[in-house]
Amino acid sequence: MQLTQSHIERINRLWLAMSFDSKEWDESKHPRAANGQFGKDGSQSAMKSVKANIGRGRSAMNTAIAEKRTVHRAMYHNELGWIDFEWGDTGKIKASGKTKGAMGISHIIESRMRKDNLSYEQATKMLTKNVVEAIAKGKTVDKFEKGNVTALKIDHEKCRVSLRKSKGSNAWIITAFELFEDAGSKGDGKTTATEHQSYSARIDAGASSKNSITPRSISNQVKKRINSLFQRNR
Repeated sequence: MQLTQSHIERINRLWLAMSFDSKEWDESKHPRAANGQFGKDGSQSAMKSVKANIGRGRSAMNTAIAEKRTVHRAMYHNELGWIDFEWGDTGKIKASGKTKGAMGISHIIESRMRKDNLSYEQATKMLTKNVVEAIAKGKTVDKFEKGNVTALKIDHEKCRVSLRKSKGSNAWIITAFELFEDAGSKGDGKTTATEHQSYSARIDAGASSKNSITPRSISNQVKKRINSLFQRNR
């Protein structure tokens, strides 16, 4: 059998791998991207670089939204450690506008579309831009504990993100976020902080009910539109 150039290159790679001393390998010096692979997106550590952390967070948030699933270790915060992006559930929407069993990113999106008449693109932009940047650059405030749950908030510029962590869990999850914005805008993050709105995934998980938005009546057409967007892939 005659060896081709491709065979020779493969043998050289295998030989290099076999001769490599695994004890010298330090993965922290060669971090992975959000998808777990080594490469360009993983050339900087999210634990050390704000830019890399934002890139990792946006990739993870887009994955959570597009694939409707939880992304673990989505971002890192120096004071808290790893944060998960939990997809959650939209729950059951009642005629009053309140929800039962709702939680996570899916509920934040659904709630803003239903209560504030935001488009899907506007609601998801708040998550991929405002929330991700707040986690990467913000400082923790208002920490408190209740039962087996620890809750706190991260503040950065016009954005406040609420997080919680259950006892025994290795990561924090997003429960709500708030934007301080002009009454005429819908979450573009560029306006004067004159109006305070709460974008809550679960009020009982740390978001302030004092600033929550009063539910409006929901038409059957709106319910159908939202349900179709959040129908899980089978």
